[in-house]
This record gives sequence, structure tokens and C-alpha cells, in this order.
Amino acid sequence: MSFIKEIIGNSDVDNCIMKEHDNTYNNGNFVPAACHYDENTILNKNGELLQIIKIEDYVLNTQDTDLRTIVRNSIASSVTTPEVSFWIYTIRKLHKFDLSRESIDDVSDVIHETHMKYVSQQVTYINELYIAVVTHHLPENIKSLLGALSFPYVKNKHKEFLKNKLVRLNKITGSILENLKGFEARKLGLLPNNEGKIRSELIEFFFYLTTMRYKECLLDVADIAGVCACYDISMGFNTFKISDRNSHKFGAILAIKDYHESPLDSVDGCLQQNCEFMIVEIMKFTKGKNVVKFFQKQAQLLEVSNDIHLKQATNIDEFVSTDVSSCLNFCERKINFVIASDTLQQLQININKFIISLSSLGILCVRSDLTMEDDFWAHLPGNFSHVLNIRYTLTKYACAFALLHYFPSGALQGNKWGQAITIFFSNKGRPYFFSFHVKDRGHTLMVGSPQSSVTVLLHFLLLESRKFDTRIIILDYRGKSIIFTKAINGKYYRADHRPDHHEVSFNFFQLKDSDVNRKIISGILQRMSCVNVANMSEEMKNTIDEIVEYIFSLPIEDRNVGNITDHVTRLGKNASRWVNDGEFAHLLKDGVNIDWNAKILGLNVGVVLSNPQCAAVIIYYFLNILVNYLDGSPTILVVDESWILDYVFTSDQELDDWVKMMSQLNVVIIFSGENIPAVVSSSVICGFNKHVETQIFMPNSVSTNKLYMKAFNLSKTECNTMFQMPSQEGYFFVKQCNVSIVLSFQLPNIPEANVLTATQETIRYMYESINSCSNDVKEWLPAFYSKCSK
Repeated sequence: MSFIKEIIGNSDVDNCIMKEHDNTYNNGNFVPAACHYDENTILNKNGELLQIIKIEDYVLNTQDTDLRTIVRNSIASSVTTPEVSFWIYTIRKLHKFDLSRESIDDVSDVIHETHMKYVSQQVTYINELYIAVVTHHLPENIKSLLGALSFPYVKNKHKEFLKNKLVRLNKITGSILENLKGFEARKLGLLPNNEGKIRSELIEFFFYLTTMRYKECLLDVADIAGVCACYDISMGFNTFKISDRNSHKFGAILAIKDYHESPLDSVDGCLQQNCEFMIVEIMKFTKGKNVVKFFQKQAQLLEVSNDIHLKQATNIDEFVSTDVSSCLNFCERKINFVIASDTLQQLQININKFIISLSSLGILCVRSDLTMEDDFWAHLPGNFSHVLNIRYTLTKYACAFALLHYFPSGALQGNKWGQAITIFFSNKGRPYFFSFHVKDRGHTLMVGSPQSSVTVLLHFLLLESRKFDTRIIILDYRGKSIIFTKAINGKYYRADHRPDHHEVSFNFFQLKDSDVNRKIISGILQRMSCVNVANMSEEMKNTIDEIVEYIFSLPIEDRNVGNITDHVTRLGKNASRWVNDGEFAHLLKDGVNIDWNAKILGLNVGVVLSNPQCAAVIIYYFLNILVNYLDGSPTILVVDESWILDYVFTSDQELDDWVKMMSQLNVVIIFSGENIPAVVSSSVICGFNKHVETQIFMPNSVSTNKLYMKAFNLSKTECNTMFQMPSQEGYFFVKQCNVSIVLSFQLPNIPEANVLTATQETIRYMYESINSCSNDVKEWLPAFYSKCSK
């Protein structure tokens, strides 16, 4: 107790009432734990020390990782002598996912809250993996009995034993944690609660094992067995009941008779039951000679019976042929499924589910009856005296159910920008935590037919990403982002090559002198002078280099159009269209009327695309000038109908350089498109695919045509899956790296949903609302909603 008294005594917080629990509790003797030995260690009554490692579900994107094998290898590489035993728990519990964020005070809040209301209505579970490492107690012998006559001798002997055991225990758990660091594994220990008091995760875990409930347990000067004193634990023939004054929990235990190995996806099917349960596997190393001797007898009987099939099914030959010189190749193991429910009727339903699920794995289970009380208390780590019916197995078959999940899920935490952007549910009802990033880049391709909701989904993801204070920049082709941009107080501009319709102009040359900006101006002059930049003559390239050198020789305030016009005209008639009274001269002005620092920025280039040469200059400038206004904070750049960039980028290398530059500035690039034939045939999109981490396809956007499979790097199975997706139920297909899944997104018919896309009619409603009210979003949006609802 000295550690606890030291912690509590030195704390300024009244952590507890400093009194012992009622140790007359009739079940207290079954709880092996005595007290904290240090922050991360429990001392059992029999002298064992134990530490517990926890791995949480959905923390990282590890759905394609074989956690079971990694846990096995971690134990095998961390233990050198059989001085410890393991209790391995897979616990499934109800869980509500929290993706809350700070209010932005605009339409984003309403749409986020509406979606999260739908999420909260779903019944969701989470799995947790716990690895309890338990040392063996001090062995007694004749010398010990003689020494027991001297209390100081006994005291010092035990203190020294525990001290040495703790060092070795820390070494073992430290090695396991190092091997499991990719899963954010950690030791249970002491944490402050919201009031600053000290709570013990280890005691809370013992409380759960004993009561099947979760409760905050403060560090206290008391026997840990007392934490469950207010609960009545009753044992029936094959059912137990845990009661307090207000509720009951009914439970049963299914014991696994024999089990060797099952594929991960099959095991995962067993772990994804829609109920709460706990799988406990107890693992103790044993001498190989005893195991081999046991199985040799069985092998002889099978040899006599000539039952080849049973011999293969039980892996007898593998047991007999395993090296017995190592003390770590064999272990004793016991696996129990503990199923708990609020009613006896629901308990029976859940038991039947598990029996069917285990039968599909070829696993024979029996419901505990006469041994149920021992089986119940054996689940507490270090409770060796209650572990009955333990069976031999190979160590490499241990940790059989040490798995969280084995289906695509994304990651709730640990993404490049932090928490997941949002949560969707798959067509199988399982959660998927969506982020653009899988690794470091996050670049995304979104494809959908004109009748699909690809724009709605895109804008929803942009709104949800604003939790990271994200800057959003949109190069709009179809005009479908105008309402969205204005509804969140963004700046939206429209480029037009027609002099009588222009709204925005640019000054290409007023840039600070740098290698990047010199390259930008060179690229602009190339596109101003030549339609086919790739075939530009060396003479023209040299002339452009001279003009670039001249431009940057001028002070930045003198780099007006008038001082540069004569040099631009040297590049020929195409370049002359941008100066004097040229066709595009209205786009090149000294003044700047575009807010490049806007948090939300949109530029519509739909009209200007009717003149490819003009579009190439404007889009190239827009995409590259951004480097001067990005500071490395999270930014999303959307290119609508991204096949239009075929007019802009002249080579794969130029595209790669631009994408790399954006990636270094923490920009996620999203290429979207509804013109699927143009998307498929686009050389830029083909080159962009190697940078993509996330692909999103709407229903009816891809066929099994080999051209589509090659363009999007899809398998025939993935194309078939997309082809079979219903088009009216909000489904869409996501592929992130090599993992793919069908997800669902359905937003209720709320007025705010009208800002997620735009038609000619709703754009007219928007302008009418602005004209009748004002440019203040909070004033014109209600009027816009009203018009849309009519």
C-alpha cells in the first residue's frame, strides 16, 4: 500500500475518503488482485505481479494487418524463459463514436449535426484487445519454511523477489509494446479524471471482469476486491447473474473444446456479432516433453485406427515433430466466450448466434455448467487456482482471437490531419471512418455520372473537413459549386474570355523574384504564345527566357502591363491577343480584383474553356500562383471536370512537379468529373492516378470495360461490385490504396441540403434571394431555402 499512500498523500486533491471497503464481501476471496504495486502494476494476493496492455479498435488504419500474428510474434520474441503467463482478452462493447467539432456558425453546423444524428441512431460496437502479463509467485521450499521463522527475513526476501520480478516484467511488456507500437498499444495505469482526481484503469478493468460493467474507479487505500462489494454475483446451473440495486446482467460461458487455426476473415465474422461479449484466452508455457508424450499416445491410437482424415485435422504429426528442447514452443491454453445480456431471452438469442458462428469455423463449444463458477473467476488475471480443463497446444496457435477487426474501416484517429473527417456505414452496416489521407498525400479522384450525387458528396466532405480549419479552393467548370461557396461566406469569381462579360482580371507579372515564380511566368508566356507548348521551338524558348529575365529586372511596382507589352508582342500574334486591344486584354490588368487569401475561394472557368488557348493560360496561372498564398496549413484544392487540365499540363513531368509542390504545402488535390468518357481518356488523370490515395465512384459510373479498369487501376471484381450498386440508395464505392468498400450516404431532405449542389433553377433562386435581401449569407439563405421548397 505504500505506493498508493505516497500518491494520495502527496496529492493536493481529495482523491478518496481514505477508508477501507467492506471486506466481508462474500466474493472478495475470489478476486486475486490486492493493490497497486506501482503506477502500471498490480500485486496479487499470492505474490504475482501483473501489467495489462491495451489496444483500441479503429485508432489506426490497420484493417489489412494481421494483428493476431503480430501479437504472437511479440510474445514469442519478448519472453525468453517461461516465467510469465498471459491472459488475453478480446472485449466487444457498445460504443457511440464522437466526431464532434467546434461550431463554425454557418450551414456546415446544421449539415454536420444532421449527419451525426443519423450516426448516433445506429447501434455501434467497438472491440478492445487486452494482454495481461502475469509473473509467477515466489516458489517455496524447505529453506523457505525455515526462514519463515524470521519475519524480517521473509519480508526482505519477498521485497527483493518482487523488485527483480518487476524489472523483468517491465522488460517483457516494454518489448511487446515496441512490437505493437503500430497499433498505438499502451499500458493501463493511473490517469486524472475531469475533476483532477486519480483514477486507476487497472482497477476499472478488474471491475469490468467482475461485474460486466464500466465504472470510474479512483485510486484508494483498499483491497481491490472491495470494488465489486455493492454487486451480487449469483451462479446458477449454466447462467450467472450480476445485480446491483437498479439493474441485472445475465451471462453464460461457452468453453472451446479444441481449436487450432482459422482464417482471419472467418474469425472476424465471429467477432462482429451485434452483442456484447468477452473472449478470454489463458496461456501458460509448459514443458515440451509432457506435451509430446501426451500426443504420441494419441498418434499411436490414430495409427492403429488408420483414421488419416482425423490425423490431419488434429495436426498430431506437427505436435509430435516439434522441437521439445525449447521451453517456449508449447503451452497450455483455455479459451472461453463470456456472453452477457440484460435479459435471459436476449442472452439465449446471443448464445445461439455464437454457436452458429463458431460452428461455421468448425469449432466445438460447450456451455459451462458444473464448472461455471470456476470458469467465471478464472477470467481474472493470475487466478491460477480456478483455471480448469486447460489443454495443450503449440505456442504458434495461441492468441487465436487476438484480433480487433479484419474489414475496411479507415481510422478514427491517427490520420495526417488528426481525427477522421466523418463516419459512414458500409452496405454491411459496419462503420467506416473516412479521411482523404491514407498515408501522407491524400489526393483523391471522384467520379460519377451526371445523374449521380457526386457533387453533393464532394461538398459534404468539404464541409466536414472544415473541422481542421481547412482552406478550400475550387476550380469550377460546371458552376455547381457557386451556391456552396457563397453559402459558407466564400469568394466566387467567374473568368470569361468575352470582353463584355468579364468579372475578374489578373496581373500575371507582379510576383516576387524566386525560382518558382520565374518558372510560373515562363509557363504563362509559353501558353500565351503557343497553342502546342510541347512542340515549341528553341528560338521561342530562348526569347521567353529573355523576357522573363527582363520582367524580374524591373522593380515589382514597375511591372505593369504597359512596361511589358512590347516584350509580349515579340512572342507573336497569339501572345498579342493579351495586350493592347487584343481579344483577351481585359483579363490582363494592373489591378487585382481577386482575393487570393480568401479562406474559401472559387473560380469558374466553364465559359473560358470554349477557347482552349485562353483557358490554358488562366488555369495554369490559377493552379500555380497559389504557391505564393499557401502556408502549409490544411488545404483542399478541387478541380471540377479535371480532364480540362489536358489543356494545361504539357507533360507527365510537369504534372508530377506540380502535384509534388502542392503535397509539400499540405494540399489535398481532389480531381472530380461527371463526363466519364472524357475522364477515362484524359492523359492528366491517367498521370494523376499514381499520386492518388483515395478513389470514390458513384453508381453507374464505371463498367467492366477493360478501358475503365486500366484507367482507374481497378480489378474486374471491383468493377462488378460498382456495377451492382443500387443507384437510389445513397451507395458509393471507395478504394483507398488496395482496400475497397461500398459505403452509404443519405442526407435527409432538409433545406440546408440545397447548398450542396446547384442547377440553373437553384442558381437563379440564389441570385433572386441576394438581390431581394443582401449579400449577407444569414439574410439571403433563408429566402433561398424558401424558394427551393416551393
